[in-house]
Amino acid sequence: MIFRADDIERLKQIEAYILSNLDQDLRLEQLCLRFSLSPARLKRQFAQYFRQPVYRYILQHRMDRAKQFLAQCPGSIAEVASLVGYADHSSFTHAFTRYFGQAPIDLLRQQDLPGHTGSSPI
Repeated sequence: MIFRADDIERLKQIEAYILSNLDQDLRLEQLCLRFSLSPARLKRQFAQYFRQPVYRYILQHRMDRAKQFLAQCPGSIAEVASLVGYADHSSFTHAFTRYFGQAPIDLLRQQDLPGHTGSSPI
């Protein structure tokens, strides 16, 4: 697909919005309303331009940011979950584990991060 200049500009605006709001509830419908696109057009153009669906792009950047927060910032897993747009610790832990193949607590243990006071779930 050949993109027009205004399509590319809009896709870059959508990307900037997503990356600036990873801590928010980012839904396709909300993005469509904000950027005046139909769901079908947004999904098609986004997937072709960024080579992945919108939901996968958001997930990838949330998980990468979560891993950075866990590595760099002391704090609880619940705090990290909130910083990357998850309403609760459980949903975040499930998504993180599916994405990286290990739970956030295991990553913290491997890195022996200062400031982590969580206990084992087992």
